Amino acid sequence: MKQLFTAFVEHKEFKRSRPWTVVKQQYSVLTVSTPHYAETVEILLYENARGSAYIGGRKFDISGKKVFYVAPQTVHSFEYLPSDGKILVVKLQPEMLSEFLNTQRLLSEYDASLASLEVKHENYDDFYPFVKTLEESDSVASALSSIISILYLLACGTPQKEKSKLSESEEVSENVINEIITWTEQNYHRPLSLDEVSGRFGYTKNYFCDMFKSKTGITYLKYLNTLRISNACNMIKTGIPINRVSHLCGFETDSYFIQLFKKTIGVTPKQYQMGKTR
Repeated sequence: MKQLFTAFVEHKEFKRSRPWTVVKQQYSVLTVSTPHYAETVEILLYENARGSAYIGGRKFDISGKKVFYVAPQTVHSFEYLPSDGKILVVKLQPEMLSEFLNTQRLLSEYDASLASLEVKHENYDDFYPFVKTLEESDSVASALSSIISILYLLACGTPQKEKSKLSESEEVSENVINEIITWTEQNYHRPLSLDEVSGRFGYTKNYFCDMFKSKTGITYLKYLNTLRISNACNMIKTGIPINRVSHLCGFETDSYFIQLFKKTIGVTPKQYQMGKTR
């Protein structure tokens, strides 16, 4: 089955006059995103899409009608199965939004914060009208009204016990995962071993592997290889020679790169370069 990789580095640009975006998505092929995080708030509305979401170290099933919330700096990844389901992705830039709306004060009225809101919400039909208005609106006033309503629904859907801040150990763990992802994105281009990476962050290899998988849903080596293949796909499209791509993406041999690329994408790098898919 053909696989499509989404962007692994999430650094979206916003206009000062429009610190929000709404994007429609639909996937007819198996689509995976590697673990990543961003400064933005992300709210996803699913209507009959299928797959799995890993958000903040928790795994969620994607089916039917659901709403998921991803707080800023929270590691998340997705695997979408082929379907005709629809996805609406809302992104808010908190710093820019603060010029128009004090989200901290708003959420404090409900004893909540951007960091403490519940991840999963079942009341899709309550969120949908506000998200559609946000999607279609060019008016800041109209958009702010929808954003306030969306935040209100998120706060009301967060049980009181969930509104407390992360414990110190949980917060440290989240920060370490973010650091690992950032460091790997900066170093994937060279050979890396589990011994080196785990030692770099002060852990034994076994503890490091268990921690990373529990927080992201995949093993570190699978994450690293997916990151490399995703980069390789982008490089191949620019016409860089296959053997050069292999080197630039940290593979020690061209043969292993070709083998892993075909296993992951379904075709060889050369076939991919020629626009062929399985």
